[in-house]
Amino acid sequence: MSCMKDRKGLSPMDIAAVLTKVVQEQQKTIEAQQKSIGLQQKTINGQQAALTKLEKKIADLEKNK
Repeated sequence: MSCMKDRKGLSPMDIAAVLTKVVQEQQKTIEAQQKSIGLQQKTINGQQAALTKLEKKIADLEKNK
């Protein structure tokens, strides 16, 4: 019964391997989300600049009425 094959459950090394894999997968997910957030922020910044430009044009047009 002292043989590892007869033990029920996981060895500490098995648990560490599983947890390491889980952390690696989570890290990949986090990195993908960070990339997506960066792209979304660039889009938001571009839209804000365009909006500001349009607001200025509207204000100029209203002044010239």
